[in-house]
Amino acid sequence: MGKIRYFDYEKQADIEIPNPSADDLRNRINALGKGNDTFFGISTPSGFLGILEASEGRVRVTFDGNEGVGILLDPSYPKGSREIRVLGDTEVETIPIRVTVTKETALEVCIYLLENGKLPSGLSWTGTLS
Repeated sequence: MGKIRYFDYEKQADIEIPNPSADDLRNRINALGKGNDTFFGISTPSGFLGILEASEGRVRVTFDGNEGVGILLDPSYPKGSREIRVLGDTEVETIPIRVTVTKETALEVCIYLLENGKLPSGLSWTGTLS
């Protein structure tokens, strides 16, 4: 149980999609980078998962909730790996590629969180989720 939350720039309104399906999640992730869409979140009883667009078809996934706070890591990139761009509403910054994941990985995390009420095990996180 949860909901997707994002800002619709065309309608100039905050949008909420209660009890989203896997297709709703896929559509939101695929919308990132099109127009002004750079971020959306998922609110659940266990916490808030944020998805921020990065370059190269990747996203930054953050979580703040009952299990802790952190950023999802891609362990295939060691510390000190190259940096990529992260796109926000007003600025572009660069961050280590290690703190971004593929959109497919983000989708899997989103679906698992909504179906199970918790984050999937076996993932690498920064912060108190590590």
